Amino acid sequence: MLRLLPAVPGLSSAFAQPPALFRTRVDAVRIDDTAAMRRLVGHLVGLGHSEIWHASGAGYVSADPRLDGYLAAMAEHRLADRAHVMPAGGSAREGAAAAMRLLDAGRMPTAVVAYNDRVACGMID
Repeated sequence: MLRLLPAVPGLSSAFAQPPALFRTRVDAVRIDDTAAMRRLVGHLVGLGHSEIWHASGAGYVSADPRLDGYLAAMAEHRLADRAHVMPAGGSAREGAAAAMRLLDAGRMPTAVVAYNDRVACGMID
């Protein structure tokens, strides 16, 4: 399976996932959550963003690697002092609640990277 990955467009941050992590009996191909988040933050920095906050999915299996990638990228771009992590869960409802807390904070980021698409949709809604 790993030999096929380079031939798949868009999977530059993928790896074979051992079944034990998800308590399944099958292998899976997953993204490298840490590398993907680092690339995302780097892209936003390249667009001129400097106040990039992370809506974290604490408690979910991919949350820690994504947080690690966010913090590493912020440090790489000399923005560690501007890193801000806000809990956002994993659902659209939790994303919407996080957006309300963000609005109440009085300090707005120039960009937010969300734990997953559902959280991002909730924040936009």
